[in-house]
Amino acid sequence: MRNTLNKLSSVIVICLLVINMPLGLVLAEERNIYIGDMVTIEINSAIINEEEVVIALEEFEIVELEETNKGYLVTIRSFDIGEKKVIIGNQEINITISSTLEDINRDDIYEGDLNVKSYGSNIPWLYIYIFVLVICIVSGVILLIRKIRTPKHKQPTAYESFISSLELISNEADTYLVDSTILLKKYIEEVFNCIIKGKTSSEIMTELQSIDETSQYRTDIYNWLIECDTYKFSKDKISNEEKVQLRLSLIKIVSLMNETVDNYNKKEEEV
Repeated sequence: MRNTLNKLSSVIVICLLVINMPLGLVLAEERNIYIGDMVTIEINSAIINEEEVVIALEEFEIVELEETNKGYLVTIRSFDIGEKKVIIGNQEINITISSTLEDINRDDIYEGDLNVKSYGSNIPWLYIYIFVLVICIVSGVILLIRKIRTPKHKQPTAYESFISSLELISNEADTYLVDSTILLKKYIEEVFNCIIKGKTSSEIMTELQSIDETSQYRTDIYNWLIECDTYKFSKDKISNEEKVQLRLSLIKIVSLMNETVDNYNKKEEEV
């Protein structure tokens, strides 16, 4: 089998048609032309138009038709074997298309290849890949710019979450004291990395004994918890004024404790 690369991509100049007059001369180089071979024909004539060229080459596939200063440059090919006549103006040229199988020595047994062949495609995959790559790069840059320009939402601190959650508790809620106590426990757990959920006031204080940063606030925390327990188990309903007072006391305790924690963290960072 002839070289596939030569068969698909080589441009073979078979004829040089010089048509200066209607009775001009035709010069041709004789050589074997095979199925699928591309043949370039140069037509030098001022009286031949593109339509006449197309009609003259109707038995061939016109791969490319380019107009030149002297006439036309045409690249053709055919997938049918046999002799074909080309008449341009008043000149005739015979082109014979041969099969590559005719070049094989037929004295030996010809063993066919049973493997499935993959035939080339005219699709410009390289350009498609480049186009897709450019689109991906442009999209990535756009997303990166948007991400940079989009304001970053700062994660609220434990203290900020405590204050915002406390403001959402209504004074009219029957669970006001329970909800406030839960917020205090949540703040302590997040800041000091401990677990006090579900523990009694005494158990909470026992846990805080091992946390140095709470030393100066333990008494205030204990008094606040005991006061809440008193109202929880009391038959008398707690007034709104008493709720407000408990809220203010709790905010003060947590604010001071948070300030101590911030100062401690700053010292740790400096070290």
